[in-house]
Amino acid sequence: MQKREKILIALMVVAVLYGALELFVLSGGSRQPADDPAAAVDVQDVRDAAAQAENAVEQAALSEQQRRILEVAAAPWRPDLFYPIPEMERLPRDDTVDAAPGVNLEYSGYLAVGDREMAIINGVEYRVGETVAETGYVLRTITPDRVFVEVPGNGESVSVPYSE
Repeated sequence: MQKREKILIALMVVAVLYGALELFVLSGGSRQPADDPAAAVDVQDVRDAAAQAENAVEQAALSEQQRRILEVAAAPWRPDLFYPIPEMERLPRDDTVDAAPGVNLEYSGYLAVGDREMAIINGVEYRVGETVAETGYVLRTITPDRVFVEVPGNGESVSVPYSE
């Protein structure tokens, strides 16, 4: 062993001996909790702290509105992502209008982002003014419940209802 290692071991032994001396001899042995003024607990202080905690819990109680919000948040979600617009449900629906004889148009989707609206007709997205593929119809108006297309040649406008 080198001299440096012997010094380190000697310092460790001294530290352990001092710790044992402090723990068993200098601390005065075992003391009763009543001897230590810091260990004595005032019962009234504990009761006051419990009363304060009880008041804090009562003040933190949920309001009726907060309770309702939690109930709605905990309820199971609907499986569909799109909720119907209540104003649109109240509008009269005229699903009897046919686009044109022999041509099948299916309006199956509506998308509005900012001021831009798009309709999904026969599985393809269209904006106002675009021509519907394979039919030649020009899309004139888009609403959530129907689209209006212009028939080529005669300029007549035809309504196509939303189909789910």
